[in-house]
Amino acid sequence: MYTRWLFLSLLTILFSSYVIVQSRAFLFRPSLVVFSPRLVHVKGINEVKLRGKADPVSQVEINGEAISLDREGNFAQTVRVSPGVSRILISAKNRFGKEQDITITVVKDQ
Repeated sequence: MYTRWLFLSLLTILFSSYVIVQSRAFLFRPSLVVFSPRLVHVKGINEVKLRGKADPVSQVEINGEAISLDREGNFAQTVRVSPGVSRILISAKNRFGKEQDITITVVKDQ
């Protein structure tokens, strides 16, 4: 009798924990952090290296193009920039459609 009660209690705790973890993805936007760069002023180069981290199960795009993440959710991508002011949009979307966006501004001298 005691073993049965203990088993049901443990099962209830595990199920509740699972529901809480899954509801986090449903209720909140995915995490997205850009380590470098945040604001860039460049001269004489045509590319900027972006590095960041997102939820590992998120779909991440840079300017609308999907990029791959490693197991921990890290990413590194080189993006071409044009002379003048360029805006780079990084977005992460979870399986419930919740989205997180970060825009990086790059100023390139001609």
